[in-house]
Amino acid sequence: MPWDQLARVLIGEGWNAKWEVDSKYPDYAAWAERIRARPAVKSVLETMEKQRAAEEEQAKAQE
Repeated sequence: MPWDQLARVLIGEGWNAKWEVDSKYPDYAAWAERIRARPAVKSVLETMEKQRAAEEEQAKAQE
């Protein structure tokens, strides 16, 4: 899943809009959603988001 998460972070909504991932690959989209909903994965993704936000704040403070 790291590549999937990275694509979603870097490309944002363009990930689905450009390649129509959810509509062309509904089984994949459902599987990915189930994986992201797992407690351990959810916790890691939340931690990553908090870390990314902290790094952005720190970068802004240094400007």
